[in-house]
Amino acid sequence: TVNLRIIKGLLKHYQIEADTAVSGQEALERVGETDYDLIFMDHMMPEMDGVETTKRIRSMNSISAQKVNIIAVSANALRGIRDKFIEQGFQDYLSKPIEVPVLENMLKNYLPANKIVEGVEVKTETNPDADFEIPGIDIYSGLMKCGNDVDEYLQILQIVVEFGEE
Repeated sequence: TVNLRIIKGLLKHYQIEADTAVSGQEALERVGETDYDLIFMDHMMPEMDGVETTKRIRSMNSISAQKVNIIAVSANALRGIRDKFIEQGFQDYLSKPIEVPVLENMLKNYLPANKIVEGVEVKTETNPDADFEIPGIDIYSGLMKCGNDVDEYLQILQIVVEFGEE
């Protein structure tokens, strides 16, 4: 869920309200209910992985599902991994941790032209209004990845702390 929240925060920076699914089965249900322009599909998910989920989306009886752009999201950085994902039905591959310029290029390349507004200045505050410091952590970089939403960033930090205690 941390990865979902991070990518959702990054997309919010581009004024995109993203739907999320925590499993392959939930992703299938959402695609069955809604026509999407672009899907970022995590390679590793519970119940079924991103590759199987993508295959099932492609086999749905819907032109929209068969044609939707699906980007694999993975921490796997092996040489040739992008080509492997493309062979498995994805349009492209986005590595974790997500780099904002790479994400932005993917949005420009894979969203329909009528959904992209050029020249609109998106909030890119480099030092958001944070009244706290955490020794050893670059909070400004973390906040940027959360769309400069301090509450969202604090919630993600809480999840990380709880996960680390398990």
